[in-house]
Amino acid sequence: TGMKLEELSSKDGTSNTAMMIEVTAEQSIIWSKPDDFEIDADGFADKLKVVWKNGLNVAMCDASVGTFKADLTEKQWRALFGVQDGEVMDLNELRSNR
Repeated sequence: TGMKLEELSSKDGTSNTAMMIEVTAEQSIIWSKPDDFEIDADGFADKLKVVWKNGLNVAMCDASVGTFKADLTEKQWRALFGVQDGEVMDLNELRSNR
């Protein structure tokens, strides 16, 4: 969208804004291809396939990576990936004990 990183996460903070998510091989995009993992806004949680038994890895805008529970609700996923939505959640409650 042409946003700078500081604009993307200014309201929520870089440690509270997800930037990338780990997906299965079938869902992946070749890193050099100018494309993205596309999903509909509705049913986001249902369309994510679990990569690991207890969750999947998510890279945050502050360059940290954590494993998040596989059964997060759509509202929780939207809050993690929300751009300047002001919705900050307790990430410890969302992380998996992988």
